[in-house]
Amino acid sequence: MDISARNQIKGRVTNIQSGKAMTFVTIQADGMQLASAITNDGAHDLKLKQNDQVTAIVKATEVILAKVLLASLAPVTVSLVKSVLCSTVKPWASSK
Repeated sequence: MDISARNQIKGRVTNIQSGKAMTFVTIQADGMQLASAITNDGAHDLKLKQNDQVTAIVKATEVILAKVLLASLAPVTVSLVKSVLCSTVKPWASSK
């Protein structure tokens, strides 16, 4: 399949959670965890299962980051606006 999007991240499916209309797919890619919310029909058509090799394709015009200082809200969630891809980033350990 040819595609013009240049933001392509290869990874492995680590978790699949299906809801009433959407499926939440988590992948491990280059040391980071990415998640994508896709329709149940899309997940069914792809025949997704644990450990499948997949490519996450990101089409976003903006990336917005928020640093939350409240410990109860950690880890910080990074969202890619105008896409269904998101990743959870764990706070870095201090090197003091």
